[in-house]
Amino acid sequence: MFSRLTVALTLTLALISQVHGHAVVSPALGIDGEPVRRDAQRPSRGDSRCGRVDVAENIDTSGTVTPAADGTMTLKVQNFNRGTDGSRQMTVTLDTTGTGASFNTPVTVMQNGEPRPREARGSDTLIVQMPQGVTCTGGASGNKCLMSFESLGGFGNCVVVEQQAAGAAAGAANTGAVANTGATGAATGAQTGVQTGAQTGVGAVNNGGDNTAIPNTGAQTQAGTGAVSDGDNTAIPNAGAQTGTGVVGNSGAVGNTGVAGAANGAGGVARRNIGGTRVARAVLHGVIA
Repeated sequence: MFSRLTVALTLTLALISQVHGHAVVSPALGIDGEPVRRDAQRPSRGDSRCGRVDVAENIDTSGTVTPAADGTMTLKVQNFNRGTDGSRQMTVTLDTTGTGASFNTPVTVMQNGEPRPREARGSDTLIVQMPQGVTCTGGASGNKCLMSFESLGGFGNCVVVEQQAAGAAAGAANTGAVANTGATGAATGAQTGVQTGAQTGVGAVNNGGDNTAIPNTGAQTQAGTGAVSDGDNTAIPNAGAQTGTGVVGNSGAVGNTGVAGAANGAGGVARRNIGGTRVARAVLHGVIA
């Protein structure tokens, strides 16, 4: 009688220990929010590595984890008991079909949890890495896998892995290329500014030209030259021609002024010639007289 009671108590304590000896990895399949003790599964028992959770009903509604470009993922594991029963040390396998029936792809655990925690409640950060080149094909979207976590104490659960949709990275790169539009706008603005500035500059030059002042200067030069030359037939026409030619680039009217100067010089020459004729006549008259 005593021996039967002892066996019964031992079995009861063992069951109680197993009930409290749980650990769960988040985000857990079929669990909304933070997991509690009863959410822990026994992947080592039964046909499913996800325990009692219905994979087909929960794979598209559960929280997911997305692998980085190198296949790494960061998760949280928490325990609900001390020692081995609450172990946070995990082994991981992957089912690329997302059905929960083909966990034949090993997953590398880069950072694991405490194998025998001293505290009844605690947590660790897990970092795992799925193999390169693996393609997830499960779920309605066709891009989901399942990872099965099993602790040193035989507890655990499944987590849904969602790969980035094909072409998402290329789409992000193309969106960034929109910056080229800004560059094009800047170039257009620069061209417009240059063209506008050039046109304004030309206008300023046209407005700045004083056609009246230039002819006046030419006229003064011609008048002074004519007076000093004292009617030099050779020098005056040449000076007038040079001055007129130099000013022609600014205004045709200036050329006319030069011509006028030349005409004044010619007039002086004419008077010079006429004066010579009077002297000859005077001498002639004197001789005759």
